[in-house]
Amino acid sequence: MLPASQRLPATRWSSHKDIAAKALKKLAGGHVPATLSRLEQAVKRTHAAYDKAETAAREQQRAERQRVEDDEPVGEGPDEALDEAA
Repeated sequence: MLPASQRLPATRWSSHKDIAAKALKKLAGGHVPATLSRLEQAVKRTHAAYDKAETAAREQQRAERQRVEDDEPVGEGPDEALDEAA
């Protein structure tokens, strides 16, 4: 352990007037949670919603591709055209 004279004080955002907190509040409006744990929960919820939306979009694209492949007539693909040309 260091003597008290050599210890550094606890570091916090260096803002005498809490400028950083005020700026965050101004940017986010009334949507800033009161505590850090609530902020972490809000971030987790947002990430989960984003992941869910991304998965749904991928599934929709996959279903659309499958539908297009199912609609394509058999035997009219590029391989058939090459076979006929030979």
